[in-house]
Amino acid sequence: AVVDAHPSDAPLFLYYASHAAHCQLQVPPALVEEYSAITNGTDEGACVAQSGPDFAPMASGVYPGFDGPYQCRGLYAASVAVADRNLGAITDALKRNDLWKDTLLVFQSDNGGCEQLVQSAATNYPLRGGKASDWEGGHRVAAFVGGGALPGAVRGTALAGVPTHVADWFA
Repeated sequence: AVVDAHPSDAPLFLYYASHAAHCQLQVPPALVEEYSAITNGTDEGACVAQSGPDFAPMASGVYPGFDGPYQCRGLYAASVAVADRNLGAITDALKRNDLWKDTLLVFQSDNGGCEQLVQSAATNYPLRGGKASDWEGGHRVAAFVGGGALPGAVRGTALAGVPTHVADWFA
């Protein structure tokens, strides 16, 4: 709605901080079903500590009426799909409203995944450690830039081993 209401000839700063891939894992019922095979019965109930009603008593669980089991990896994959679809919808809106050509899209994760099954069971392999640790698995994360404002000469260029921090984008 924000992008659709914005004039295409005016500058736009849009900051979207998705909470989709964070606990409490909340996703639409159809996505829970779509990604349930990832778990394949191996971790039912294990991540309930961070996705169940005791973690966030005011929340409704994964979705209203959800009665488990909590399939951690499937729920996590479904929540990443939500984030991906949301970013796709934003990108589509920018293109539809002729704003993409002047857009610099910056995507950066905040931290590596939790290593403990009770905390959503991510893997940061081949990096050691995870969220809240001092090892690379806790703070070395994915990032990319895109958009029509990105010079053609650098599009598709991969950079590895170039340390950055979220504050670098504001420098």
